[in-house]
Amino acid sequence: MSLRVLIVEDDPLIAATIQRYLKSSGYVVCGIAYEEEEALQAFETCQPEIILLDIHLGKGQEGISLGRHIHKHLNLPFIYLTAFADRGTLEKAKATAPAGYVVKPFTEKDIYAALEIAFANHQRNAPNEEIPALNTWEKELQSLLSEREIEIVKLIRDGYANQAIADHLFISINTVKTHLNHIYQKLEVGSRTGLLAKIRQ
Repeated sequence: MSLRVLIVEDDPLIAATIQRYLKSSGYVVCGIAYEEEEALQAFETCQPEIILLDIHLGKGQEGISLGRHIHKHLNLPFIYLTAFADRGTLEKAKATAPAGYVVKPFTEKDIYAALEIAFANHQRNAPNEEIPALNTWEKELQSLLSEREIEIVKLIRDGYANQAIADHLFISINTVKTHLNHIYQKLEVGSRTGLLAKIRQ
């Protein structure tokens, strides 16, 4: 399993394109919301680890209010998608502390780079008290995980996404996914969020 992404985009064609991009890059699209109310529900039911959020949903800038909600109430990184890069829109967006800002039209590489950087920065900026000393959880997991699996857990803790782990360890993305599936099964979790919660217990 890979990073769980929620897409909030009111144009079905653009949403489908983003979904295709994400799947080809190894991400899991946990849901697509086309308007504000759907997005608020998806925050709970989808349990995303990162959100791609269109600023202009329908006729207004509902995406800004959703970004404000995420910033105030959810500990999740989100990236704005917009066709507008004027100063007024940027200032409103900046006030909600997004993890990134991608201007339409975008490419698959634009989306991939924005997600990788945003999630890594979010993990690295997590409060230090949430990350215990390595030897605390490492000793507890040594009886359950292999050395390679523990190495991957460390990289996930440090904010590496799947492709970054593959590059760092000089292994394929499929090998990373196989290791992650084994880790999730052994620790009885279903996502990166669950894994991080497990090692922070």
